[in-house]
Amino acid sequence: MSALPPTVDDSPIWDIWLSQFRLPIINVNCEVGTFAALSDGVLTTDELAQKLALDARALAMHLAALCSMGLVEKRLGKWRATHLARTWLHPEGTGYWGSFCARIDSNQSLTGRLLASLKTGRRADEIEDADNTAPRPAEWERGTMQKRLKASPVSCMPTVRPRHWARRRKACSAR
Repeated sequence: MSALPPTVDDSPIWDIWLSQFRLPIINVNCEVGTFAALSDGVLTTDELAQKLALDARALAMHLAALCSMGLVEKRLGKWRATHLARTWLHPEGTGYWGSFCARIDSNQSLTGRLLASLKTGRRADEIEDADNTAPRPAEWERGTMQKRLKASPVSCMPTVRPRHWARRRKACSAR
């Protein structure tokens, strides 16, 4: 047998790559109480931010990420935890995995930045790592990324899948 050419659907490969970012987001939201609060009732982003003493703008970004993972859903402008989150990520649930997930999260730099950003509303590039590394620049956001950096992420990926992301965004948009 030999290697095969890329298939049309490379979702499993993207899921593997994205898992490094999903775990810190899940852990931060377990820590601040997002899943418990959204299991108890439906809340708007602002209501949830006020209840948990978080920055509403940063929380909105976290909720969008959690929605793409199927852990929360938005209906008529209000968020609620899905059965998946209520079963496995509610701290009072018998199937709670939050403690285990926190122990296996080796990306403490990202987790710390996400938590600080969620609590303060400051951009992640303004927050120093615990090991005093310099803040990350946001050139990609301004559209001024250096050519070598711009080419680097794409050069190692065999395909780019805009349809996959459009489908995820659509599922998490307001209805």
